[in-house]
Amino acid sequence: MELVYLTTKITGSKNEKHDIDQCRDKWFIIEHLVVNKYLRSKQQPKAMISVLSTTSKYILQPSLLDMHRQSLAWLSASALWKRELAFFQKLLDTHSPRFSAEEDKQKISHFQNLIIYYNGEVVDGLRKKLRDHESQLAHSLQKENEADTRYYNDHRGLMEEAASLEHSFSDLKHELFTFIEKAI
Repeated sequence: MELVYLTTKITGSKNEKHDIDQCRDKWFIIEHLVVNKYLRSKQQPKAMISVLSTTSKYILQPSLLDMHRQSLAWLSASALWKRELAFFQKLLDTHSPRFSAEEDKQKISHFQNLIIYYNGEVVDGLRKKLRDHESQLAHSLQKENEADTRYYNDHRGLMEEAASLEHSFSDLKHELFTFIEKAI
């Protein structure tokens, strides 16, 4: 996986979560690697390049950096959602014995099904898509391929999917907390 390779080269770690967090804070290291690679490939460089500038050899638009930051933010949010889902399950396990009405038991079952669905499919699926999306960036950086526009084309749809999930997850959280408040 190119992202792991790139981040391992940067951070020296093979822990993917750690790598992504480190890359968010140390994006300047990538710029340093790109500049050094460019300088090693040329005997007499005419001008110093930056990740944020354009040269005849390599281009990386600021919008690409913004997309990278957005992807990392959604990866971080999805990790939080996973922890929240575990908390929701514990909350249901703790408070479900206090409910005796059939309607309440159906709601508990409904919430548990949603937690399983979100935890097992939705959040994990989004995380995989986000990691793949970041791999495309790493591949583009590694190959210095400006013509590969998949990253740009996929980004908008992926960000809309993440925002939609955030909205539905927020609704689930609000509905669950409102339900649990009846038991407290």
